[in-house]
Amino acid sequence: MNNYTQEEENIISLLNSEEEANIDLAEQLCKSQNIDFEKLVEVVFGLSFWSELFKTKVGKYKTVKTRLKYFLKEEITVVKEGYYFFEASHLDLSDTNIKTLPESIEKLEKLETINLPDTLRTLPENIGQLKKLKRLELGYRKIAVLPVSIINLKELNTLDLTNTRIKELPKGINKLKKLSVLNIGFSKIKELPEEIGELQNLKELNISDTKIKELPTSITKLKKLEIFDLDSTKITTLPEDFGKLQNLKELVICNTNLKETPASIGELNNLESLLISHNKLKSLPEEIFRLKNLKTLYGGGISASSISENISNLVNLEVLNLSFSKNLKTLPLGIEKLTKLQRLQLSDTPISKFPFDISIFTELIDLDLAYLPITELPKGTEKLSKLTFLTLWGIPITELPSELPSCRIYVDDEVKELFMKKYPHHRFE
Repeated sequence: MNNYTQEEENIISLLNSEEEANIDLAEQLCKSQNIDFEKLVEVVFGLSFWSELFKTKVGKYKTVKTRLKYFLKEEITVVKEGYYFFEASHLDLSDTNIKTLPESIEKLEKLETINLPDTLRTLPENIGQLKKLKRLELGYRKIAVLPVSIINLKELNTLDLTNTRIKELPKGINKLKKLSVLNIGFSKIKELPEEIGELQNLKELNISDTKIKELPTSITKLKKLEIFDLDSTKITTLPEDFGKLQNLKELVICNTNLKETPASIGELNNLESLLISHNKLKSLPEEIFRLKNLKTLYGGGISASSISENISNLVNLEVLNLSFSKNLKTLPLGIEKLTKLQRLQLSDTPISKFPFDISIFTELIDLDLAYLPITELPKGTEKLSKLTFLTLWGIPITELPSELPSCRIYVDDEVKELFMKKYPHHRFE
């Protein structure tokens, strides 16, 4: 606490009375005794900081005095420590330029969420006193260290450390029993602690664009995990019992050093989205063709010249991306059985022929043929009544079927002018 003179203490008593008339009297006494009224109010009540909470509400109340009167009319409690505190469960500081939260933050005992500004640099150690805090989103802020007390936030369900300077997760993170979302993507964290497997309520884990090289063996204990993003990490292997993550619905393993996958990956029976492109895999793992509930498969960037005909087992597949597979000269056998396909993306592959009428894909809305060595559209393209996007960049095509359905057609600039004249009823971009 600050040491105040007797005159200042008398003025503070007037302000603490919570009576509007006494604010005018306090201001007059400050003038007569050469005391800076606004500075005193700012320091005693922290008004310059906390008024940001209601900055959009306060509006015309520009001065400290008028803001103080406004707050009193709202019956906001003044506590002896000299700050205004509210019954608020949410604190929005996103439009402020503060670099740290004040120690007095611990007084906001009912706080559940905080919107923090981009300027934030540190958190006070007593952040752990916010026992009801549910969300702590620190992403894209220059925070380098998490206070140890963060493990005391027993109600925390979301911890977002995206693109921060934080280098390690706090010891004891397993105490955050209600944690449901943990995002450390683009951070400086290099490893996951073994105790992470004790976060039994974790549903979403994002470690993308980190230097993490391996996963702790305990990772397969996360029975409720639904989304796991390992994109652009240094991961080389997955645990042999990876298939124990039975609730997994979305798995992203693109742009890693992964050379092979465990056989148990075929046991992820609830998996709906698998992004496994641009790794060091020679081919798509045979086990993934047992995933009957799979709806999205990104398997491009492989070095194999063919894909197993067992892809026909993926009867619920809606999105298939095989782009940038430089040796893939033909479509996989059995692909014509994937009649639920809505998006087929084959750009930058050497596929030159379509051995069947593509109109069997009656649900197709997106067909990407960019940079394929073809001189005409696949047979049946004109019958795709739901086609919305057709990508033809880098293809030496000069003729289109006149009955082509109305859709956005992406072509090179030099071809665009030609097509706009010949096919005025189509949209070229």
